[in-house]
Amino acid sequence: MKNEQGKEKLTQAVLENISALNHFAYSLCQNRSEAEELVSETVMKAFVNMNQLKDEGKIKQWLFRILNNIFLSNYRKNKNQKKISLTGEPDDQSFSLYEQISSSSFTDTAEPEKIFISKITHKKFSRLLMSCLKNSG
Repeated sequence: MKNEQGKEKLTQAVLENISALNHFAYSLCQNRSEAEELVSETVMKAFVNMNQLKDEGKIKQWLFRILNNIFLSNYRKNKNQKKISLTGEPDDQSFSLYEQISSSSFTDTAEPEKIFISKITHKKFSRLLMSCLKNSG
């Protein structure tokens, strides 16, 4: 697609599929803001590279392939980054309780549960965990 008619077709395809693109993006990353960012980047790349689309009948598939490729590229870039520290705010897409609890800093202490709970910034969650510990022990 190289002309104004191609831009119109791509615009129409984006509008028709924006909801499905958002749902697909969210299913990949389980984070609303990341999903919105994925869709935005997908639309931008589609318009920048619209001359690469050979078959206009496959615009929808092409959009989803772009989105998937962006997600995979971002995943590979972030794969080796450290998740989070317990002294910071937990991030809903990268918080791994198992990894944090099983780290060596917790295994060296007498009461790892209390140390963990003391580092959680969400007061309600912390109170709930403390009450469960009191009830169980």
